[in-house]
Amino acid sequence: MPSNSTDPGRLSEALPAQNKIYDTAAGALWHLAVYGPVHEGREFTNMAGAALLDSIGTEFRLGAGHRVLELCSGTGEVCRYLAGRFDCQITGIELNASQLEHARTKHRQLPASVQKRVRYLRGDVNTWMPDRSYDLVVAVDSLALMNDPGDALAVAHAALRPGGHLVFADILTGRELSDRVRGTAWEYDGIRPLPQPADTAELLSHLGFVDIVHTDISTAAVDCFRIISGALTVRQRAIQDVCTPEEYAHWCESTEFYLDSFVRRELSYGRFTARRPAQDDS
Repeated sequence: MPSNSTDPGRLSEALPAQNKIYDTAAGALWHLAVYGPVHEGREFTNMAGAALLDSIGTEFRLGAGHRVLELCSGTGEVCRYLAGRFDCQITGIELNASQLEHARTKHRQLPASVQKRVRYLRGDVNTWMPDRSYDLVVAVDSLALMNDPGDALAVAHAALRPGGHLVFADILTGRELSDRVRGTAWEYDGIRPLPQPADTAELLSHLGFVDIVHTDISTAAVDCFRIISGALTVRQRAIQDVCTPEEYAHWCESTEFYLDSFVRRELSYGRFTARRPAQDDS
């Protein structure tokens, strides 16, 4: 079988400086501003949360015996949620050492029946070699942070069994993306130049996927940032007790930036589904 081992030093070099914000994703600030108000305490670092995952589990009828792979599993909450909600087996691949350590700590707190269905591996999703085939690959709010999402999507294609499905949600270009918004998204979070939905569909087709469907779910992004904006105001004193003035100001500025960009549709939030052709596809 292919090896999944990678030099940790080389992995850390691949992380852009802006992604360091996720080093603190298990901290009190995230719980006060995001997890509590947006996700009912669940540690989702994505915008659509449980509603998106429930739709995925229902659409693909996840259940016992299904193998799922999550690219960029972060705090591990998506893996924990899907395994607990749908009884599937799931592997999470994550590059950020802080998030991976936290995911493994939380994993040890799960009921034994859920623990045995979840595993976390450290790896770069652009080059990782799967050691088994999967029925479903998911990636939530992570591809826009990559140098070349095509590499990760190629890994997803290689990891899927024939007939298996890919589902991902991420930030895309809206109707008109200004240079100001494009530059600020990079400055805040290391978000790369964003594709149009049609460009992403073309890339998926080029990689060999079929049955490609894009659904605009931008309302979920607007709702998410509106809730965070409210939490930063209502919980200001508690949040300021767990971060520096500079961190609080950054959260306020970036939240208003993303909220405004989604409302004005310079940015959009999209859900894609695609399938690796089955061997008997004509």
